[in-house]
Amino acid sequence: NNTIYVFDVNKEICEKLSKDGINVEKSAIEVSKKSDVIFLCTKPNIIPIVLKEISNTITKEKVIVSIAAGTTIDSIQSLLPLESQ
Repeated sequence: NNTIYVFDVNKEICEKLSKDGINVEKSAIEVSKKSDVIFLCTKPNIIPIVLKEISNTITKEKVIVSIAAGTTIDSIQSLLPLESQ
């Protein structure tokens, strides 16, 4: 499946993306459940919040990509359950 799902806390951005034909979900959890590859495109200080929110949906089969400056693989792994690493 090559479908792209997105979520943003900014409702205006979600509405615009939806109008442009993008699959907008109601939460990061829903995006994570539906995705094999998860892109974390947020500020570094928000990464722990997002990872905590989606941690129950992360499995070993999922790939996480972060564009947050200064966020290391080790710091991401430390925020996820051991069984998902």
